[in-house]
Amino acid sequence: MDDLKLRTADPWTPGRGLRRGLLWGMLLAAVLAVAADVLAWHGPLWVVNGYFRTAASLGSMYLLFFVVHRGSGMTGLACTAIVVVLVLAIAGSQELVWAVHPFKVPPAAGWNYLWIAAKFPFGAEIWTMIGVVFGVLLWHGGVSLGSLVDLLRQGWYR
Repeated sequence: MDDLKLRTADPWTPGRGLRRGLLWGMLLAAVLAVAADVLAWHGPLWVVNGYFRTAASLGSMYLLFFVVHRGSGMTGLACTAIVVVLVLAIAGSQELVWAVHPFKVPPAAGWNYLWIAAKFPFGAEIWTMIGVVFGVLLWHGGVSLGSLVDLLRQGWYR
């Protein structure tokens, strides 16, 4: 049995680790994109809210960093690039949903939705980019729940 295990188990290399991390990240990103697209279809005004988009991108970054780092067995610039591209792909899929299923902005929506009324392309992604930047700063070196709790304990939100 030990000989079989030795012959079938491939040794870890950075390339194999990145491929595994990319595979697991793409699987999770597909699930997150489906959930995001359903929300974008049925509740577009809720989804374009800046606070929601920033929080959703931060949550996606956390989950994707967790999966990519664990899948690849390492951290680094390549893992960070994979996560950023996957989060932007999820956000871009919502833009495709809005292109297929456009929605009207009520006149009383306020300045927050002005870019939609002006048909500014990828306007909601400004909020996504804010979440991406904070996510990279927080978790590029490794994901832990303690890092988020420590950040909240510092009192920067007051």
